[in-house]
Amino acid sequence: MTEPVNKTNEENKKNDKVFPVMIIIALLIVLAAVCAFAYAKYISSGNGVASANTANMICEMDISETSGQTHINPYCEITVRNYKGSAVSQTSVDFTLQAVAKDGVALPDYVWMDSDGTIIARSGNDFPTQSLGHTTQESKTYKIVFINSGNLTAGLEAGQPLTRYVDFNLVAVQKR
Repeated sequence: MTEPVNKTNEENKKNDKVFPVMIIIALLIVLAAVCAFAYAKYISSGNGVASANTANMICEMDISETSGQTHINPYCEITVRNYKGSAVSQTSVDFTLQAVAKDGVALPDYVWMDSDGTIIARSGNDFPTQSLGHTTQESKTYKIVFINSGNLTAGLEAGQPLTRYVDFNLVAVQKR
């Protein structure tokens, strides 16, 4: 009778050693699963485009041709303003103007003049950066005078095309 008791004691000793090992393994598996879930819960990634409108920038350009058909040096007046109707730009604006040949024919030489008649740029040189504020309605007028555009009457008699198509580009940037 003592033998069966000894076997049971030996089996109990084996079970006493196996049971804690199984509990430790089970706890490690549960811990690993919880850690993996918890770790993944805090990882997020996203792709996309975001933008925010912080202020309304207004910079408008008006072009008026003021030269007649018989002027040797035709010109245009360009007015740049920081308002549209009664709405004024909410930010100050830096801007430049550009004259670009639209039809592929080279532009004649030209000069940019401010409202006082002072030459501020010539063809081939960049128009200097100008500024408009944001507290009151402001406008600035510039004149582009095309030099050496030729005698229009002589051009008509020679059958030369006199019309030049010009695009005026306004490049405006919010002032820092």
